[in-house]
Amino acid sequence: NNNNNNNMPKKMRKKKRKKSKHKLEKEGVSYDPPKHIRAQGNVQISKNLTENIIPSRIAEPISDIYRYMDKLTALNCIYNDMTLEINNNNNENIMILNYGFHDKETNKMLYCIAEKQDISNNKSRGYKWRIMNRLFTDSEIENEYHISSDLLPKTFNQSFHFKSLLNYQLNVEKLLLSDSIRTNMINNCPWHKIEIYRRTNNKRRLTLSLTKPEFMKSMQHCTRSKLAETTRCGDNNNNINLIPVLMFDNDQCQYLIEFVWIIEIEPEIDIGISFKYIANN
Repeated sequence: NNNNNNNMPKKMRKKKRKKSKHKLEKEGVSYDPPKHIRAQGNVQISKNLTENIIPSRIAEPISDIYRYMDKLTALNCIYNDMTLEINNNNNENIMILNYGFHDKETNKMLYCIAEKQDISNNKSRGYKWRIMNRLFTDSEIENEYHISSDLLPKTFNQSFHFKSLLNYQLNVEKLLLSDSIRTNMINNCPWHKIEIYRRTNNKRRLTLSLTKPEFMKSMQHCTRSKLAETTRCGDNNNNINLIPVLMFDNDQCQYLIEFVWIIEIEPEIDIGISFKYIANN
């Protein structure tokens, strides 16, 4: 096989490598949703909508609206409470989506509406759905599409599943406050097998290298110091301050919430340790 590759023209070898790289898809738990249910490649969203129309009207301070909609579209597919698919007056399929946007002046919920496209038509560019360049209030939807507000989809953070996952944060914090449980976790965790999520920077990168025993020693020291500092400040409340992060289990096609604890592993060097609470364990 190696001899065959070497005899191939240079351009063909490059194309072959590029194609195989494109086929690689993230499996297991990931920040990114499964490819077949996310907006990217499936739902056409214009730049005018994400860069002008939405930011000028909504109250939420979302830094990257397209990425936000991309992930929430996947949640729409996993849990149907956030979407409503119907036929409009012209017998065309439309889908009402609730991304949790609120009007900055009235605080009213704002919805997006997507129209189904014929993917065989070149104009669709292969997208099954196209979101209109407009935001709708519930009264506008009722007037134009004759759908009452009580039938409109809810936001994902109103769902029972999301709230129950978020409630696990208290359980994780309680466990981390126990010195014996925390020590046991540090000593028995296979740190060399834990996946590291980081933002890649090919122009400039600083690397901190620690042996496993040294890393465990630093973990023990910095976690104890962080909690001791809380006690010295007279704060009797839990001050672990976990950050909930939405993750996708691409094998099971569902989402979960992991809780990240930011700790200073070395002077002026912070890392985040992510925890997942397993309810039946």
